[in-house]
Amino acid sequence: MEIYWCEKLGIRRKEEFQRFLDAMSKRIAQGHPTYGDPVNSGQPFLHFLKCELDAYDRTGNRDHLINIANYAWLESIAPQHPNSHMDARTASTRRKRRLM
Repeated sequence: MEIYWCEKLGIRRKEEFQRFLDAMSKRIAQGHPTYGDPVNSGQPFLHFLKCELDAYDRTGNRDHLINIANYAWLESIAPQHPNSHMDARTASTRRKRRLM
């Protein structure tokens, strides 16, 4: 898989990111035979994401971060949130939005 990468971030970070994406895709592939098509599964991905975040907060086990990333992706393709939408103009929760 080829990904866009800013050279300023360095090749080591790209390799780390690729390993993380690889771990995510392997976990999704492993879960598919067990749970089936996520779009039609009716699974509460947002709830699972919150549980994984809580587990990471308690334990510090980075393995939970792979699950968090996957549940975020699954929630994006099969949203459970009643007001799910996409608006790229939304301000970040961690920084002020720059005016152009």
